[in-house]
Amino acid sequence: MRAKIDNILGYFLVLLMAIMTVDVLLGVMTRYLLGSQLSWSEELARFLLMWIGILGAAYAAGQKKHLAIDL
Repeated sequence: MRAKIDNILGYFLVLLMAIMTVDVLLGVMTRYLLGSQLSWSEELARFLLMWIGILGAAYAAGQKKHLAIDL
């Protein structure tokens, strides 16, 4: 069951990263082509970055891939 949840979380993180990439590209394109950025583009990128960080930390903990220092 845990492996299935980790697998779903991994795919969800990839989806969030793809959405954030498209959002940032859309914001840059509208800023340079239209002269003004979409009002919601930067805010969406911030929220997605926060959720990717939080969920990515949970995914890394589930995979036992967090940074560790061996002494």
